[in-house]
Amino acid sequence: MNKSAIVTLIHFNFWANNRILAACERISANEFTREHTPDSGWGSVRGMLVHTLDTEYGWRMVLQAQDGDVILQADDVDDVAALKNRWQLEQAAWFAYVDGLSEDHINQGYGDDPPERGLTRCLRMARGRLGVAV
Repeated sequence: MNKSAIVTLIHFNFWANNRILAACERISANEFTREHTPDSGWGSVRGMLVHTLDTEYGWRMVLQAQDGDVILQADDVDDVAALKNRWQLEQAAWFAYVDGLSEDHINQGYGDDPPERGLTRCLRMARGRLGVAV
């Protein structure tokens, strides 16, 4: 795997997130927070998006060997604007992280794990979700 492919994947992910958030700006606050039946597992559109943001934060923490001790909950975000602001912080953190990666770092493991458990492995797992060849 090379840095260019990783940068493309990360930028695509945040491009898609921003499109989803833009669509959410066009729905009412009630629709954003309304509990859905049947429950999708995260309750509402807000719940699903906060879970997605928390997952992106969590993976970055793992890859940067940091403690991600904060678990975001739907109630931590009042509205789309607050979610968008928080997501912009996460986007900036991801962009700074990938900008600082070297080709050597990309293909090494994290902690005591072998190389196939590092960033390359994590992004290969994401490949199926995004339908992007990595």
